[in-house]
Amino acid sequence: MSTPAMAWPALVYLARRLAAFLVDGLLLYAGGLATQAGLYLIGWHPFREHIAAGLWPAGSRLHLWVWASVSVPFWFYSAAWQASAWRATPGKRLFGLRVTTTAGGRLGFGRAPAGRRHADPVRNQSLRHLAAGARGRRRPRAGLLPRPGECIGLLALYLGALLLSPRRRSLPDWAAGSQVR
Repeated sequence: MSTPAMAWPALVYLARRLAAFLVDGLLLYAGGLATQAGLYLIGWHPFREHIAAGLWPAGSRLHLWVWASVSVPFWFYSAAWQASAWRATPGKRLFGLRVTTTAGGRLGFGRAPAGRRHADPVRNQSLRHLAAGARGRRRPRAGLLPRPGECIGLLALYLGALLLSPRRRSLPDWAAGSQVR
C-alpha cells in the first residue's frame, strides 16, 4: 500500500512531464503561427482567398493542410530532438527529462516519435478528423468527436500507465520501447 510520502515523487514527475509538454506545445504553436502568418503575407497560403472573403475553408483540403503544416512539423520536431545528443525536446531538457530506450540508449530518428506518437490515444483524436476529411465530409459527424466519457477513460488509461508502471512509462513509451527519465 502506498503512503502519501510515496505519492509525491510520482506527482512531481507527472508535473515535470506536463510542464515539458506545455513548453514544447508553446514552442510548436509559436513556430506554426509564424509559419502560417508568413505564408499568408507572401501569398502562399492555400486559403488566402477564403479568408479574404470572410469564409472558413473546410473539407479534405483543410485537413490535408493541417496535416502538412501542423502534424508533420510536430513529428519532425519530436524525431529530431529525441534522436539528438540531448535525447529530449527543449521542454523536456528544460525540466531535466530525457527520452531513452529501456536499456538507456538513444532512440533512432524514426523510432523516437513513431511509436510514441501513434500509440498516444489522447493525441490521436486528430487522426479521426483527417480521416473524415479524406472521406469527403465537410464537418466531422457528431460521433467522430470524442465524448467526455471517452476522454476521461483515455486520460485515466494514460495516467494509470504512467503513474503505476515501475519505470513511469506511458502508453507511447511502451509502444516505442522507450522511457522518459
